[in-house]
Amino acid sequence: FFVDQKFVIAKNAYIFQNEKKTGINHNLVALEKYFESPSDFTTLIFVVNGVLDEKKDITQRLKKAAQWIKIDNVEKDDWPVVIGQLIRQFNIEINEDAKKEFIERTSGDLTLITSELRKLRLYGEKITLEDVKKLVRK
Repeated sequence: FFVDQKFVIAKNAYIFQNEKKTGINHNLVALEKYFESPSDFTTLIFVVNGVLDEKKDITQRLKKAAQWIKIDNVEKDDWPVVIGQLIRQFNIEINEDAKKEFIERTSGDLTLITSELRKLRLYGEKITLEDVKKLVRK
């Protein structure tokens, strides 16, 4: 709990899509206020499965306020690029051998990738091959 940076992952963030869910009342005003003044020590990650509704006000506000990484049908050949982008987002320095091992161990699973990157970030900012072998599950 005593870390400089925290990562919050909101899975199935359908509020950015045209999909309607009944029985759930979202406080979009609070979310919009957060977009205006985000926490310096928290990285908020929204995982949206499907197509964004670009016309929705909340989607437009998010795209203006946030750094946006689109990961869409990632093929195995694209994993190094996508994981490289995420590594930069997590402010981690990682050498090529460690990155290759990380890619092999996470197999393109975005949930696993973000979880393991959080773990590595808690461990330190400079990650080696030995760190990946010790910390990232197969």
